[in-house]
Amino acid sequence: MQPGKSINEAYETVTNELKKGLFGLGLITDTTRQWQNSFWMQHGWGHHIGLVVHDVSGPYVRGKSDLLVPGMIYTIEPGLYFPADYLEKGFSRVRNVPETEWKAFPEKYEIEK
Repeated sequence: MQPGKSINEAYETVTNELKKGLFGLGLITDTTRQWQNSFWMQHGWGHHIGLVVHDVSGPYVRGKSDLLVPGMIYTIEPGLYFPADYLEKGFSRVRNVPETEWKAFPEKYEIEK
């Protein structure tokens, strides 16, 4: 993240690195499937900090510039979560995913009981 760069560029970079890491660890099977890319992430990777802790800026607000300028402060906190029962309850978290596609996803993992 540098002044003059777009927050969207940072978003793409962080998202791509997370996808590569999750794929490399075998936690997702297809980086082109949006539901897999977001399955382990409960929230975005960070946010602007200003007068209010979760000030909204950049691509989140129409009409606001998404360019980073000196003095802007962002927290970078990619929240990846791996609860033990996630895969057992997972189908209720995904939307518009064919059931056969979902069933193939958790079958790849050993779920300890």
